[in-house]
Amino acid sequence: MNVVNEIGALPTRNFQQSQFENAELISGEYMAETILVKNQACWACPIACTRITKTSHSEGEGPEYETAWAFGAQLASPTWS
Repeated sequence: MNVVNEIGALPTRNFQQSQFENAELISGEYMAETILVKNQACWACPIACTRITKTSHSEGEGPEYETAWAFGAQLASPTWS
């Protein structure tokens, strides 16, 4: 998220802009610091790409990049809360 935003390629506000001023608040780094509980893998998979997260509202899988972008920069929503 942060890298895409830095180079001016993060579609923002329904594609009206290409940078999001709050990108750091929807980034993977911020997610890892604030809501990540653990990484989880499918049986025998070494990748462990599933993210288990917990917010004040819910606990479950995700979000992935597309979800963070769509409900973050695309709608100009600033945080995970």
